[in-house]
Order: sequence, then structure tokens, then C-alpha cells
Amino acid sequence: MYLVESRSRQLLIWGDIVHVSPIELPYPGAAVKYDSDQEAAQASRRDLLQMAVSQHLLIAAAHIAFPAWAICASMAASTNGCR
Repeated sequence: MYLVESRSRQLLIWGDIVHVSPIELPYPGAAVKYDSDQEAAQASRRDLLQMAVSQHLLIAAAHIAFPAWAICASMAASTNGCR
């Protein structure tokens, strides 16, 4: 994971934090077979999504659909997920 900054804008680049973005971004508590430690993976997703929201980070990742960017505007209270 990398956090890149330029002109006061920040980009969070991660690898396998999310595998199926349409499911795991809005529902970070979901687990997939690729998570070797499901509880740790769920906690990592929740923490990073909360960080992205609170710091207004742009996210770049391998498993996010083209163009591989995401912006989490807020966290859904019911799922702790990204909206």
C-alpha cells in the first residue's frame, strides 16, 4: 500500500484489500475465499475505507473496475461500507 501526495491531493494505492469491489466496497464485512484471514481482511477494509473517507483520498487499486479509481464520499452506517 502506498500513499502518494502532490499539490495537497492524496492518492491511496492498494493491492488485494478488495477483490470484488461491487461487493466489498459497500460491504467491507463480506469475505471471499481469497482472504486468508477473514477477520483481519474485514478489519483492514473497514479501517482503510474509513481513512479514505475522513481524509478525502482517491483510491487506486487492481480489483476496481476501469479506470481503477474509487472515491468514497461517506460511510453507510448500516454496513460500514463505502458510498
